[in-house]
Amino acid sequence: MVQRIDNNHKPQNIDALDTELFRAITIMPKEIKVAVLDYAEYLINKHSQSNSHAIVQTQTPSKKRQAGLLKGKIWMADDFDAPLEDMKDYM
Repeated sequence: MVQRIDNNHKPQNIDALDTELFRAITIMPKEIKVAVLDYAEYLINKHSQSNSHAIVQTQTPSKKRQAGLLKGKIWMADDFDAPLEDMKDYM
């Protein structure tokens, strides 16, 4: 017989908590299961003692971005703010 979690959400034993978690997860739709998994991974990383011991590693950027790499590659037309031809009937 499985013991239920009391009103303070403290399990009476570890097996009861595992059983309740499994029961709750099995009845969830897939979208919620994905969100629960993401949150569980976040909590594992947050509460791990160091990042080297984390079960789920987060990806870090390989290098910082450098400003000005696309200078001159993007431009804006001189008449950007001018009304569009298609909209003249509505103005």
